[in-house]
Amino acid sequence: MSNPQRRTKSSRTVAPAAPRVWIVDDNADIRDSLSLLLRAELFTVRAFSSAQAFFRAIESTQPQCVLLDYDLPDSNGLDIQAQLQQKKLRSPIVFLSGNADVRVAVEAMRQGAIDFIEKPCSNERLLAGITAAVRFARAEQGHRATAARYLRATRALTPREREVLEAIGTGARNKHVAASLCISPRTVESHRESIMRKFYVRTTAEMMRIYFVTKHVNGAQGQNVSAPT
Repeated sequence: MSNPQRRTKSSRTVAPAAPRVWIVDDNADIRDSLSLLLRAELFTVRAFSSAQAFFRAIESTQPQCVLLDYDLPDSNGLDIQAQLQQKKLRSPIVFLSGNADVRVAVEAMRQGAIDFIEKPCSNERLLAGITAAVRFARAEQGHRATAARYLRATRALTPREREVLEAIGTGARNKHVAASLCISPRTVESHRESIMRKFYVRTTAEMMRIYFVTKHVNGAQGQNVSAPT
């Protein structure tokens, strides 16, 4: 007879970690009030008084949301946003500004900011922007994890399997793939089945989805599916 207590314990799920929200504002009162609000909402909070302090910290840990005052003494919002992009740091930004400028807000959003909020604002307005940023960050994290898993799978392919996958990716039929690689259609099908086993998929459509995702990622990195590093 099974132990009910053990079954209950094993069925528990681990709660996700509290979202990390970082505040960057040179006004100590604003930093303190925002920190209190966000901790009450169960966010993990860090606060910084300058862009310099923020950049020192973000090199090692990235938050799910950066609540960023647009007008800092040592930098402005667009410059900070550009530096994050140059460093390939993807933390979503919610801007706060006491002197909102429509042109600046539009440019910040065009460059990928999640929201641009004018001070003062309601708690509800602020939390809505932060929640949107956290959702975006988690979705991006999921996409990156999936892409990394797909890349590992493609690196397990043999050189011939990569050639077959590349040829299938052009839309060629088995007989045309076989002719281009000087092998038989039966061998092409054998390689296709091997690729699908390594990808843990059952259909050609699933196989091609992995191929196109990895091709996009490798293209962004200047690599090729047929030439892994």
